[in-house]
Amino acid sequence: MQYDVFISFKNSGKNGKQTPDAGAARKVHAALKDRGISAFFSEESLAEKGSGHFGKAIQAALDSARVLVLVASCREHIESRWVEVEWDCFLEDVRSGRKEGELFILNCGDLKPTDLPLFLRRQQMFKEAELDKMLSFISSAMVPQATLNDLIELTLHCYRPEKNEDKVYLMTVQQGASAATRNVVAHWGARSSKRLNSQVKAVNVSADDAAKELEKARQEKLRGGYAPASHVNLLTTEAWSFLAASLSVADSPPRAKPAKAIAGKKPAKAPVTTVAKKGAEATKVAEKAPAAAKSSGRATEVVAVVPAKSSRGARIIDEPKSTNPPKAAKAAAPAKAVKPAAAKKPQPAKVSAGSVTPVPAPASASLVTSKPKLKAGAVAKQDPAAKKAAAKPEVAVVSVHQPAKAGGTVCISGKLPSGSKKADYALPLKAVGLELVDDVVKGLSYLVVADPGAVTSKAEKAKKLGIPILSEEQLKALIDKAAKPARRK
Repeated sequence: MQYDVFISFKNSGKNGKQTPDAGAARKVHAALKDRGISAFFSEESLAEKGSGHFGKAIQAALDSARVLVLVASCREHIESRWVEVEWDCFLEDVRSGRKEGELFILNCGDLKPTDLPLFLRRQQMFKEAELDKMLSFISSAMVPQATLNDLIELTLHCYRPEKNEDKVYLMTVQQGASAATRNVVAHWGARSSKRLNSQVKAVNVSADDAAKELEKARQEKLRGGYAPASHVNLLTTEAWSFLAASLSVADSPPRAKPAKAIAGKKPAKAPVTTVAKKGAEATKVAEKAPAAAKSSGRATEVVAVVPAKSSRGARIIDEPKSTNPPKAAKAAAPAKAVKPAAAKKPQPAKVSAGSVTPVPAPASASLVTSKPKLKAGAVAKQDPAAKKAAAKPEVAVVSVHQPAKAGGTVCISGKLPSGSKKADYALPLKAVGLELVDDVVKGLSYLVVADPGAVTSKAEKAKKLGIPILSEEQLKALIDKAAKPARRK
């Protein structure tokens, strides 16, 4: 049987009569029983067990008890054989960290603090007339100590490898000066840090105000590139232990807990594959789709499935070959040559060096980094200049119908022919949803060089990673097309 409280006392004196300690212990047991707190009281508990193995029963009760009440009238009774073993074993378990517990002393005689053994002088002692006060302390000790897991209310993670960022942001909420108040503290730092920075956000505020503080910080960090994440495995062991110590709570292992709604709002959706059943057809978004596969047309990897009437264009499927492609996909495929009407004779497009080639891009990508395969009758075949430009595999050909995708990145290398600096293109790129970066890394959208045919370290790296290489003129054309997209006919 498990017990919340263990009552330790000396039952009989040298004359064989019961001690005053036994009567006081009986009162303590009755009061605890009235409050619904289970207590080990040897006179009744051993008899209920009906076992002669008193030593094992007492040891089991000591192991399960969270509180030990030592009832004594004099030092002699405290240092009696069995009583001393009981309180000494209990304190040893607490000091060694094997358990959490409290020891209270009920003075039913004329004990003074100096009369207590050295190891008991730090424990709280109550007079027999203060029994109700001691019971209140016992009830408080029954409440489990808060752990760091219980205090963490908000966890956000910012992971942007292209900017060499891997940061965490936590917010903890503790009870304030009263049961109705809360203290809110923010903690942040690199994910690999052994110690997080901390700042107090609110002190002794209401629970509603604490929730508003959490929501305010959450919205601010979401706009800054952070995303909701579980704190499990997000902090180093050293950072976790330091944070627990700074908040004076138990350093328990991190564990997942269900998300809580803040300020009456629905919890943010986790960054995983989701399906929204709205409209004629469900929309399914893959979590880690490459940027090149997001263009309209057919692709070998599932990126998105949108309704046929979507304004975003073709429906992307995951099959390399299909006998019955959707109507939208047919519309996005390269147009076959159609004999123009006599009244409207088509004019061949004029293409100069480094200009944008008006050639419909293949359906699988918005950029072509090698010689495109053009069918007979295509516009490029009719235009000798376009055919000559398409024969150069080093120069990327940007499709007129496929503007730059928002959220991409651009790296500009070397001195540009126009004399413009890299920083001059930062704002124009940002205006069309592109970001200027310094390095050629996996996932880069475009590399811009002075001469796409020249051999440089960045150009070679871009070719190995399959990154399109553009000239400065092509970059300008790409920005113009993204700023003023052509209307669909």
